Amino acid sequence: MTYKIGILSITSLVFMSGCFSLSTPEVAEKEANFSQEEIAASADQLPASNAEIGLAEQLRAQTNLYEINKKDLSRKQRDHMIGAVNALQSQNIADGLSKVAAAEALGTLTSASYVVKADLLMANDDTQAAKQALEQSLAVNPYNPKAANRLATRYREEGQFETALEYYTRAIKAVPMYAPSYRNRGILNDLYLLDKVSAIEDYETYSALLEYENVELQSKDVEKSIKLVKRWIVDVDRQLQRIVSNSNGL
Repeated sequence: MTYKIGILSITSLVFMSGCFSLSTPEVAEKEANFSQEEIAASADQLPASNAEIGLAEQLRAQTNLYEINKKDLSRKQRDHMIGAVNALQSQNIADGLSKVAAAEALGTLTSASYVVKADLLMANDDTQAAKQALEQSLAVNPYNPKAANRLATRYREEGQFETALEYYTRAIKAVPMYAPSYRNRGILNDLYLLDKVSAIEDYETYSALLEYENVELQSKDVEKSIKLVKRWIVDVDRQLQRIVSNSNGL
């Protein structure tokens, strides 16, 4: 999806973005395991295939439950929340939290607004309150993929891997083209649950969604993400081949 430049684009990106960010803890942890130059070399030149584009188109044609169940803010609440988003972008966390409180004083916020509240609380190192804000987000709209994705990450960090898996899957079912949850669920399956087959399926879906998006965007950052996940695919494929080879040698 393409966003127009301006305040509304900032709001949209903070409320629903994350597809192409490489700065998440999961990605940093996963990338730290790669040092083989041949993996990078073998992955960087793989072009998008018709199968990848077809898979992405199929996912994007499925129902977006988040959009169907999305509600709007009042005008005054919206003004406060735009201020909160701008404060988050400029790292003025105290001001952002103040603006969220002002919006919340006017009534229940939207699901997306509670995600912004959680982002601000996380930036303020208040992990437990951030988790509660994400739960509020899902109470308002149970199909918010970003809220489910972030809650999954919290559970993963707490060592509750099966619960994390449930929330990543919940995000995907809500919005089948929400790329971050395929990436994060793949990493969970790969590094924590050791389900390599499921991991490679998620990585391939994530790659397909990025390839599809980049047909229009032609973004260097997206290209970097594509190259990175294709390295992961090559690595996991090699692990699976070794597992098969070792099993046949028994």
